[in-house]
Amino acid sequence: MVKNSTETSSTTSQFIITQDIMKKIDEIIEFHKFNKKQVEQNKIIIQNFLSKPCDSSKDEFCITKKCSKK
Repeated sequence: MVKNSTETSSTTSQFIITQDIMKKIDEIIEFHKFNKKQVEQNKIIIQNFLSKPCDSSKDEFCITKKCSKK
């Protein structure tokens, strides 16, 4: 008797995980860890930058700088 493709098989399927797959999973995890660290460092840099008072005469990115009218 042939089972329809919609029927559920009673046997448990098993996945074969090769060394290549495990290595790739480890690489992805390490990459993700590095990105998390980098994001945290970037947050600190941005917070420090935004909390620092600026001198509009020296810093072109200072938000207190006013546009000069011609």
